Amino acid sequence: MAADQKDQKELWKDRAVRYNNLEWVNNKSRLGKLIEIGEFKESDVVLDVGTGTGKIACTLAPLVKEVHGLDISKDMLDQIDTSNFNNIILKEGTVSNSGYSPDFFDKITARLIFHHILDDKELKDSVSECHRILKPGGKIVISEGVPPAENVKQDFINIFKLKEDRRTFMESDIKNLLEEAGFKNVKIHMITQEEMSVNNWLDNDGTLSEEAKKKIKDLHRFSSEEFKKAYNLKDLGHDMLIDIKVAKVVGEK
Repeated sequence: MAADQKDQKELWKDRAVRYNNLEWVNNKSRLGKLIEIGEFKESDVVLDVGTGTGKIACTLAPLVKEVHGLDISKDMLDQIDTSNFNNIILKEGTVSNSGYSPDFFDKITARLIFHHILDDKELKDSVSECHRILKPGGKIVISEGVPPAENVKQDFINIFKLKEDRRTFMESDIKNLLEEAGFKNVKIHMITQEEMSVNNWLDNDGTLSEEAKKKIKDLHRFSSEEFKKAYNLKDLGHDMLIDIKVAKVVGEK
């Protein structure tokens, strides 16, 4: 196993138990938008890349023929309760080497996954693999959190440096990734999750020290006026609420 894969497995082992307590994981507007733009059908066979604790897979299962949940972390997959579904198939592995046949899936979803792939070649290979295993006419829906404005992108980067190693995408970066892999009719849908609790986000991460949490909170609380405006930050004293932007980018094969 490559060192970076081992690091990811350890990361998600620590995060698995608290993951479903995160506000954004269960946010109905984000899940609803995914269903809307994915245009899922009863006949669809769907791959949920980086399925994690299966929130997307379990949301889609009643709407489609079959959902395959792929994730690098067995600990995350172990959190999924499939007892109410007979059409969810779980698999441990990476999307860059998925093992699926060409033209297998009608739809692919990938929520907050690609920013974890730090190697440029692996990132391109992962998106290209999604293209390979989609049927002609099939769709991919990528969801990624993005800085709310270009002028606070560096603040976004500085905050996440204290939390994890990750990429920072702007929505145009995701569009370019899809187009370079051969996807067509690529469209960007932006949504805002309003008043997300910073405490909820940090306390349910599962990996952060109290010192790191304090530093991240300070970067919010003592930020520039541009940052506070971009995030619509509300300082409640005991907590802070922020509006976060999510890019949902859709491409067709």
